[in-house]
Amino acid sequence: MVRPIIGDGSEEAPQPEVWGQPRPLGGNALSESGRHAQTLVDKLHLLMEVLRYRRCVRLSRSVLRHWALVSSLQIGVLQLAHIQLPIAPELGREFPGIVGPMTFRPETAAPINELVNILLRGENTLTRGERELIATHVSWRNDCFFCQTIHGAVAAAQLGNDEELVHRVKTDWESSQISAKLKALLNIAGKVQLGGKHVTAEDVNAAREHGATDFEIHDTILIAAVFCMANRYVDGLGTWAPADPAIYRENAAGIVEHGYSAVTEAATAMVQR
Repeated sequence: MVRPIIGDGSEEAPQPEVWGQPRPLGGNALSESGRHAQTLVDKLHLLMEVLRYRRCVRLSRSVLRHWALVSSLQIGVLQLAHIQLPIAPELGREFPGIVGPMTFRPETAAPINELVNILLRGENTLTRGERELIATHVSWRNDCFFCQTIHGAVAAAQLGNDEELVHRVKTDWESSQISAKLKALLNIAGKVQLGGKHVTAEDVNAAREHGATDFEIHDTILIAAVFCMANRYVDGLGTWAPADPAIYRENAAGIVEHGYSAVTEAATAMVQR
């Protein structure tokens, strides 16, 4: 069940170590308006299940409306982005994370989404789940809450809903239950996050020794570089992020089915300029 997020919007996002645990609601029991809001969210959640098999754009819009409605139930003063972004009517403010800036500049959003779709969803000898783990790990290293949480949810959705594995790969990948090849590639991705020149010939040779191809090494480095850019884009503009993991799980389901471009295109069609 998806719960409304209660809070004044001023507290910091949860630290990476608490991924997968709902953020405490705080305070006393929900007010009458809070219970009414909960009922609305429950009804919307059921409606989403009915609409899940509709065509791509309509599904994407329903997911975004769900995101907007749940987020709009927050109480108090909310964090604002550093620039004025387009407003989502159902939300009364901009969409969270990278979606907000992408609705501001659709002409730059399109090539970014195309590149991310190729890297994370295109033909590859690394699975989609493995590539999402690389993106999630880099985003965690950059302390980008929105990116690590949404891509962690997308990774989990494609890895048997194993959120514990995602958490372990973010915080302690060397002891996680993944292949030696993926560990070697995560090592390279981590070096890229520090700076491209930190990657050594020894790092690359170690990945090759564990079976990584040049194609996989290339894409690992490019995924890490692209997500360093995306993380700085999201946090540099001061965007906000919902705290409730359930919101990310719902949106991850739409991304897995339809890709990243569909979500942004649906959001862009919904905002007011």
